[in-house]
Amino acid sequence: MLILIRQLEQQVIPLKLQLFIEFHQLINELLQLFYYDMRMKRPKDTAVFLIHNK
Repeated sequence: MLILIRQLEQQVIPLKLQLFIEFHQLINELLQLFYYDMRMKRPKDTAVFLIHNK
């Protein structure tokens, strides 16, 4: 039984990591779109967003 659980853990952990990474990439893309959108609307705010990005 314990061996079965170990095998499952070995499969699940990489999957969780993969999902975590993809989730973060998605959020990064959404944030980039948002910042780009804000810059297009209000060019004056670019300095603020550039500082925020770092």
